[in-house]
Amino acid sequence: MKPVKLILLVPVLFAWVFGAGCGSKPVANTDSLNENIICFGDSITAGVGVGRDKSFCAALSRKIGKPVINAGVSGDTSADGLARIEDAVLNKNPKLVIIELGANDFLRRIPVEKTLANIDAIVQKVQARGAMAVILAVEFSPVNDYYYRGYKKIAQKRKALAVPNIMKGILFDPQLKVDSIHPNTEGHQLIAERVYKGLQPLLQYL
Repeated sequence: MKPVKLILLVPVLFAWVFGAGCGSKPVANTDSLNENIICFGDSITAGVGVGRDKSFCAALSRKIGKPVINAGVSGDTSADGLARIEDAVLNKNPKLVIIELGANDFLRRIPVEKTLANIDAIVQKVQARGAMAVILAVEFSPVNDYYYRGYKKIAQKRKALAVPNIMKGILFDPQLKVDSIHPNTEGHQLIAERVYKGLQPLLQYL
């Protein structure tokens, strides 16, 4: 009888583990009738050093088999992103928006509270337009990273997704960068793989 009981418990255990991993709140706007997938960010999104055709956005497009609009602008802070989101994203009928901002805020020592407030406002605008929101995080400290913790809280509060540490192993490996900051083609491939993995719960809705 014990094997039978175990078999019966498998669906329950699976549901419990899946629910714990994804959080109790579903992602907002999975029923969106909009059309476009958009990467919205700074120089990493823009593909500085490799070109847009070799950026993680282009690699992600190949992985999911759908077009991805690259709306990256080098040097953008979270405030810059918030200022241009109307034309760059909201007017392009977005279905899914992948937000990669905050690195320039960190480099310019903008208070983390302002950065998080801007990211939160961007997520809200994206969702108000009927799109799913995904936040990409770059962890700047292995201990007590306020940015990533803040991104996670925003994702939980707004029913969005947060993909952790997309630059893991890249920031301090010169073989994966074209300069002191920007990934090379191989580095962008690694980012695309991480984003693709993070997007798994949403792929069925694209």
